[in-house]
Amino acid sequence: MQRLKAAHPELEIRTTCGYITKRTRQEYGIAKSHRADAFCIAGNMGATRLDVYYFQKQIRRHNRKIHKLTIYKGGKRRLHQAPYEVEGFRLFDKVLCEGYVGFIFGRRTNGYFKVCTLDGTVLSKSIHCRKLRLLERRTTFLTEVRYGGGASSPR
Repeated sequence: MQRLKAAHPELEIRTTCGYITKRTRQEYGIAKSHRADAFCIAGNMGATRLDVYYFQKQIRRHNRKIHKLTIYKGGKRRLHQAPYEVEGFRLFDKVLCEGYVGFIFGRRTNGYFKVCTLDGTVLSKSIHCRKLRLLERRTTFLTEVRYGGGASSPR
């Protein structure tokens, strides 16, 4: 806090505690969530809250387990990883699936994919790549637009 105050003397920087945020939420009848707490901490309770917000989730970049643990006859070891890219799609790419935005959470070498939203809602357990449209390549942080109560909405 001291370094932040020293770096930005023109800003009013102050600490807050959880019980103050909770009291503010209860006073205004706001349900508990991270974005509600941020709204209460900001202190501008007269501001209009938007119904749309961005939810982010950090994902792994690499699966380091290369081979399966079982060694088969002849000393052969099977790969534990699927190919990095299948039919132009990668794991965690953002895609349009049957009118909904989702992420690839499972890929198969035959061109079928499992598509889910970040809250775990399965859009399709097995959908072919021809029925998907790539919207965005994967990054470390997946970003999903959410509406109101947290459920994903079309487009």
